[in-house]
Amino acid sequence: MSNKLPMKPKAASSASASEAPRSTLELPASYAGADGLPAVDSRAGLDAQDMEEVRLAGTYVEFDARNKQQAPAQFRGHAAIRLGDGTVVTLFPTWHRDALRPQAEIDAHKDKAVVVVGMVFAEGPASPKGGASLKTPCIMDVKGLWPT
Repeated sequence: MSNKLPMKPKAASSASASEAPRSTLELPASYAGADGLPAVDSRAGLDAQDMEEVRLAGTYVEFDARNKQQAPAQFRGHAAIRLGDGTVVTLFPTWHRDALRPQAEIDAHKDKAVVVVGMVFAEGPASPKGGASLKTPCIMDVKGLWPT
């Protein structure tokens, strides 16, 4: 006779229940002062304009924001701009409340040429809460995002 109790089957977990909420910040499709800002489309331009407001031009892509990345990539709402030389600049630091972009924005811009206006950082700032943070380049204080 077995002393084991019958095990309850585990409830199926919903993938969306464990995901962090997406940003509700809608980025404007234009910015009045954009033409007067320095244009950045490469790592060299990013380094030269570090911590300045710029017009960032590149391709809108989804971004795998895991610290330990393994294939296959996992896209959970982070987005970035891939510059002409391959440099990837995240929209907001990955820890920021607006880093998980709305699905409608991703659907509208994914793999398309865009311009983003905001303040660029050659190395993203660390989370104010501490802990591990990706140090990828990022753009913050975003004033607008639109197709080119």
